[in-house]
Formats: sequence, structure tokens, C-alpha cells
Amino acid sequence: MISVHGVVFAHDSVEDRAAEAYATITLWESGYATQTQIARAEDEGRTPIQTVLQSTATLEPTDQELRVTLSPLSSPHRSQAVAALCENLNTAETRFPGTDLRMRFAVAGYPQ
Repeated sequence: MISVHGVVFAHDSVEDRAAEAYATITLWESGYATQTQIARAEDEGRTPIQTVLQSTATLEPTDQELRVTLSPLSSPHRSQAVAALCENLNTAETRFPGTDLRMRFAVAGYPQ
């Protein structure tokens, strides 16, 4: 999936390399991304996830939820991206394995 300013620009299967190439070219031709941004997109997407997996978080169990509050990342735009990912994860209403606790994710200092 490719989004521009939070709006889905293209959505295709991970295996559909032709659709990915078409979407990438369209992003560039439309002026939404430079060639440098496109070239770095994969690394930019991976870096925040790797950082989150290595960072600290606060776990707060309640009667119905397990709240996972992640530490902010090194830059606000990365923290905002992870906060948006948290919102998507929260809509899935994932249960903590072996319990009935619904997992709720957030980034400290960012609206939920």
C-alpha cells in the first residue's frame, strides 16, 4: 500500500511487482515523490519498525486491556508514522495470547 498525506494512493499485493512499479512511477510523475525519496522508501519504512522493536515501552494491564505505550522515536515524523500504525493495530482488536485482554497500542505524547 502506498499512501500520500494519509490517503491510499495505491493498494496491491506484495507479490505484484508490476503494480508496485506502476505506482512508483505514478508517484514520481505526479510530483508526490522525488527519485531520491522513492529510492530510500524501503529503508525509511524499515527503520522505524526496527527502532520500535528495539525501544522501550510501558505495559499497563487493566481488567480488559493490555496497554502498550511505546517510547517516541528520534524524530517527530517517525513517531507520527508509528502512532498511525498503532491506530491501525488498535482497530484489529488483537487479544494478548492466552488471555481475553485486548491490546491497545500508543506512542507516548501522541494522541490516541
